[in-house]
Amino acid sequence: MNCPKCKYPNQPGATYCGLCYEVLNRSAADAYLRGIQRERLQAQRQNERSNRIKGLGDMLSDAGEVAKQVDWRGISSGGMSLARRYRKGLAWALAALALVAAVYWMHSSPFLQNLVGYRLEYRFSRKKPIKFLVEFENQGKSWSERQGHLDTPLPSWHITQLGNVMLQTVKEDSQKGETRVGIRPQEWIEIAYHDDQGQSRSIPLDHPSVAPASVLLDRHGTVRQRDASPSVRLGKSVQFLMPAFPKGAMRRGRHWSEPVQWVESFGDWRIAWSGELDWTLLNEELCGADACAHLLYHARVQPQLRQVPDWAKGHVGGARYDGSAEGDALFDSSREQLFANSFKQHGLLRIPITDLGRIPYELRVGRRVKDVPGEIVMQLTNRIDIRKN
Repeated sequence: MNCPKCKYPNQPGATYCGLCYEVLNRSAADAYLRGIQRERLQAQRQNERSNRIKGLGDMLSDAGEVAKQVDWRGISSGGMSLARRYRKGLAWALAALALVAAVYWMHSSPFLQNLVGYRLEYRFSRKKPIKFLVEFENQGKSWSERQGHLDTPLPSWHITQLGNVMLQTVKEDSQKGETRVGIRPQEWIEIAYHDDQGQSRSIPLDHPSVAPASVLLDRHGTVRQRDASPSVRLGKSVQFLMPAFPKGAMRRGRHWSEPVQWVESFGDWRIAWSGELDWTLLNEELCGADACAHLLYHARVQPQLRQVPDWAKGHVGGARYDGSAEGDALFDSSREQLFANSFKQHGLLRIPITDLGRIPYELRVGRRVKDVPGEIVMQLTNRIDIRKN
């Protein structure tokens, strides 16, 4: 059965998910026992709430009786006398309290971020690697069109990629002030869905698509260079694991652009995306126990055909994309690392073809055509989720 949390296909009857350890099945006895425990816990909480309310009422009643016996007039006159006698000391004490409150407020995170801005700089340990969970989901349908009308349906796809990736400083150059961060997968799993049934396979770590990569940082912790193979797995991950941010402090509302490129596969089609991400620094949000800078970005990317099916070679032209592509990220400035990054892309990819008759007979529904130009259309729904473990 598929895990409801990560969609990993587990063996029938499995109690825990083999990937994320989500509880899948409980026996009737376990379910009954948990129901009894839940009822007892609710009853216990109700009794504790009633006792607290009753105890609070008794406490207020006792406090009222004591208050009636207090000589408030005498206390008031004595307090005024002490205030007149020690007015200088009280003034200094109030000034000290005001100073402490002001210092605390000025050192609060929102005030400092508004005053000096955010620094989105990377730092990684040489001894302790940082683990990230990387998840890709590519889902789409395809068909051909002639003169703007449906010609024939073509294959659809639904593939999920899951990987645990480690980031760690592997080399430091004190003279140049540069740091090289190594990026290597610990495991990688691909899940292909057919008729809502997932079929998983583990990708060997010596496979070219998960070859280790690295990122070069300057002395300020800013990305200078990414060294990764143009693969559909780890090569694609590097772009979203370590986005390139401007140097120095940035205040809310700051905008900048970052050049990007990555590769994706849809069946026998291989598409290279290139363009820019338009970033905006929004505000501060909680990420776990820390406060993170919240960033929003929109992608302006264009597709380029890198690989096509044999039947389409020499008969297809330049692809064009019509759709949306956007994401948001959380950056932990105190730990100087990315906390999470989520990217979504949805739209239509159109590829002109000179002859729709090139589509193989086994892929075609209906009668064949010959020497008829048209388009191959792909409806894409892609998602990238990266989160620090």
